[in-house]
Amino acid sequence: DTPAATDQGVVVRPVEPVTITGTVSIAGSGTTSQTVTHSSVAASISSVTLLAANTTRLGFSIFNDDTAALIYIHLDASAATITNQVAIIQPRGYFEPPVNYQGEVRAIWSAATGAARIGEYIP
Repeated sequence: DTPAATDQGVVVRPVEPVTITGTVSIAGSGTTSQTVTHSSVAASISSVTLLAANTTRLGFSIFNDDTAALIYIHLDASAATITNQVAIIQPRGYFEPPVNYQGEVRAIWSAATGAARIGEYIP
């Protein structure tokens, strides 16, 4: 199914089971995070940077600590807007990118209340 215009955040659709026979190998970097850098960015109705680009980043997570405002997440150095985002974090919600994104992370809120609580995972 194609996500509807009213869907917010990550849309999960059921998939059919897949049967695999034989040997399956999963390749990965093998790098694990030993350090989490914690930060907090106050809510703003103007575009702000949550994380600068970081080529050593293995991942990150963002928690919206507000009980009413939405956070619109934008993955690149251009300004975040409420119509130009990759994810919308609901109040008291959580976001983690599905890929090893190392570029700049920007955001804008629906109201200037609360903060983004951020964990950046590095080797």
